[in-house]
Amino acid sequence: MKKQPAQGRSQATVEAVLTATAQLLAESGYAALTTNHIAERAGVSIGSIYQYFPGKEAIVALVVEHTVAEILADFGRGLLGHAIGPARIAEVLYDTIDRRAGLLRALNYEVPFLRDVPAVGTMRGRLLALAGRIYSDQLGDGGFRHPEAAAFQLTAMMQAAVLDSILAPPPGMTRRQAIDTLAEIIARLSA
Repeated sequence: MKKQPAQGRSQATVEAVLTATAQLLAESGYAALTTNHIAERAGVSIGSIYQYFPGKEAIVALVVEHTVAEILADFGRGLLGHAIGPARIAEVLYDTIDRRAGLLRALNYEVPFLRDVPAVGTMRGRLLALAGRIYSDQLGDGGFRHPEAAAFQLTAMMQAAVLDSILAPPPGMTRRQAIDTLAEIIARLSA
């Protein structure tokens, strides 16, 4: 960002720009995204956008930062602090990603600098720390000889399974099948 919004009105402008950008990415993708489209959708002038952002890349990078934070917060709220079973874990993982499917599809497949956004670089470690807490709260150590390595590999497998189930599912696989199968895998791992 060029400058941080200090007042309520400027914060509302930046939030409107971020919301509009996320919506446009989900609807039309990265290639079709322009600052003019963002300004129109956000209901702000193009000058207001350039007052805070040097261009669409900076706006998208901040959308990525916010999206990563929201996903991790949703996982934490849904999975920490109370006893839940494999079905609930699968539902929370699936629903958290599914709510953002269009946006995540555009970010994952179209944004050329996605891996350069700091939140993406730190996401794996943050996700692994959260997963370690979830696994120890919900699954114990599962009898694994190397619990940290198991948490890493389980996290990587679940992340890939959930993302692919939503963003690139095989023909005919339903939401229910994806969630039920993920829950079954989690249950077998924790047995």
